[in-house]
This record gives sequence, structure tokens and C-alpha cells, in this order.
Amino acid sequence: MSIESKLNKIEKLLPVSRKGGINIVGGVLITGTALLIAANPDAAAAFFAKLSSPSAVSSIPAVPTPGLGAMTVYQVENANPTNLLVTSIITDTVSFKTVITNTIPACSTSQIHLRDINQVSSPFNGAMTVSADQPMNARIVGYDYPPGVVVTTTINQQVQAVDFNGDGKITNADIQPPATRWGIDECNTAYASQYDIRNANGEKYPDGKMKTGDIQAVSTMWGMTYTLPITNTAQAAALKRPLAMAPQVDLKLQPSDITVLPGGTFTVSIEADNVTDLAGFEATLKYDPAKLQMTGTLLGKTSRPMKQLSRPTEDGNGIVVEGHSQGMLPAGDNGNVVLETFSFKAGGAGSIDLTLSGAEVNSRLNGGMGIRSITNAKVLISDLLHRLYLPGVFRLSPSKP
Repeated sequence: MSIESKLNKIEKLLPVSRKGGINIVGGVLITGTALLIAANPDAAAAFFAKLSSPSAVSSIPAVPTPGLGAMTVYQVENANPTNLLVTSIITDTVSFKTVITNTIPACSTSQIHLRDINQVSSPFNGAMTVSADQPMNARIVGYDYPPGVVVTTTINQQVQAVDFNGDGKITNADIQPPATRWGIDECNTAYASQYDIRNANGEKYPDGKMKTGDIQAVSTMWGMTYTLPITNTAQAAALKRPLAMAPQVDLKLQPSDITVLPGGTFTVSIEADNVTDLAGFEATLKYDPAKLQMTGTLLGKTSRPMKQLSRPTEDGNGIVVEGHSQGMLPAGDNGNVVLETFSFKAGGAGSIDLTLSGAEVNSRLNGGMGIRSITNAKVLISDLLHRLYLPGVFRLSPSKP
């Protein structure tokens, strides 16, 4: 029996929900019984040039609307421990038909570029049915363009693409999910394709493996914001993602009361109480740079070694620090932990407030822990600290007779 006959038989037995097979019809991708991407049911079964992109649901990103001359890139995800044999049947609206096969390595993701299939002409409108010898996932991930056609994305779009928690800003909450998954592949149950955003060549496609490049793609955007137009209250509410865990962490600057001589040095630390499976954090420390000079920062010693990012605040009156850890193991700290220590040199006499803001503390897999309270610190710089006043003792000469 030919491959086409086998596929036709499978389709006949399982016309909608086929194990190991996926129909791509008007943007609808079905794997097993899971509907991954919603689309207009009346749309044609084509996904080449001039087609509207499917709308994403859950964590699956939407594909940009293709431009003139676009040729589709689709991807197949193999979460099986053995190689996956994929068969794609491409047809047009008249009489064209071709069958191609690809082998996807175990525990990996591969992209198939229609521009690389010589049998497919350009322009082309048609349909594709993708089947495999084992369960799989598949979806459209982008488009290729002819030489000379430049497709650009705005900074706004680039930042939004890695804002995984949808709060409009790239923070540790966005860096930590891919960092935690560093080193795992498609076969690991903790793998999540939305964090796999770069392949080994640095292209913006997943490859089924979490690498340093996936983390760097987010960390290079750290601190950036974007503007997303809000058209209704339902959309606004959707952007306010709930915390994965209830507020539980108490942050404090220790010591909270500091006295120092002009020109003297001291340290102050961010301590976190009641953390669970700590993986990363972020915080802003504000101070008066006219009276205090920061001379250094040091990450706390945690069970999961962290990597540090830091930058001055926009107004120049403080510092933003971020720490993230890589990999699934070991487990994170629980209880009380020192997150960061700052070193300062005092200037002239005065009283200075040290304040924490913009803080978040994240676990390995359960997201943000939530900040319950923050205790700030105060610094007193005085040259009177070590003066000692003693009552005077005078020896009087005896009176002369």
C-alpha cells in the first residue's frame, strides 16, 4: 500500500482527530484531540501567500500576517524518544499534488520551509495535510520572503514577543522561565515551546532544546517596556495576569539603621523571608547619590547559583538589580535568604533613606511568590559619632594667706 493510500485510510478512520496526524485547514491545527489554534472554519485549506494569520490561543504566539511573496514556514514538534517520520501532502485548487517526507530527530523541533521544496511553485495557493508515524504537534511559525524583500519588526513588537507574563515590561518574571528550563529538551515534561525562541543558528524559531540563546533573547530586553493599545475592559483585564502564588515574601534591608562617619564605608543587604524554591529576583534600590557612593554589588549565596544583571535607575538615584538561575536542578532555597548586598561609601553629614521598590521574587516553576511587605533602611552620616564628652576636673591652687 502506498503512503498516500495509508494516509487516506487514516483520514477515513479518523476524519477530525487523528493520532499522529494533523490537518491544516484555514489555520486550524489539530493534534490528537487538542485544538491548538482557532481560525475561521469557512476559510480555505491554504496557508501560503496572502492568507490571514491564525489567531493564537493559550501560550501559542500568533503568526504575523504574510506580505507579498511570502512562503510559509511550518514546524513539527517531536516529543517522542525516537525519530519521527513526517509525511506532507501538498495540493493546489486544480490538479497539483506532491508528497514530501522528513525525519524529525527525537525530542526536537524542526522547521520546514516551503521555499525549499522545488516542486512547489511561487506564487502558490493550496492545501497541506501533515501526518506522522507517532503523535506530534505542528503549527505555522512564520514566512520566508524573496531576496530583496526586507520585513522589519518594531522594537515594540520585539519586546512584546518576550513579555511572557504580559505586564508590559521585561523583568525577572520573563527571564526566569526560560532560564529555569535551560538544558532540557522537548521530551522533558517541563519543556514549554513559548520559551524556546531561538534555534542553534540564532534564528527566531524553536528547535526543541532550551539553550543560552533562548535566555539571552529575553535578558537583552531586560527593563524595556512597550505600549499595547487597550480597546476594552476585557482586554485590559486579560493583561493583568494573576500571581501564581499568593503574596508571602517579606523583604527587608538589613541593617535597617546605619550610622557611619563621613568617608566611612558600610554594606546593606536585601533579605527575603518565607521564600519557596527560590530561582530569581529583581529589585530597585533608591538612595541619594549626592551623599552616598555605591562601590559594589554582590549576589547572595543561594542553592541555585545566579547570574547578575544591573543598571542605574532612569533618574540616576538608584540601581536596579536582577538575578536569575539556570537549569531545572538543584531545587531552590526555602525560608530566609540574602538576595543581594550593596557596598557604599559615605559622603558629607546627613540622613539618607534607602528604599526598595519594583521587587519581585520568583520560584523555579510556579512563578512569582508575591511581596507581602517591605522594610526599608535609614543611614545617618555624622562626624559626632565617636566624640566623648567628660566632665572637666580642675586642680585649684590653694589660697594664699
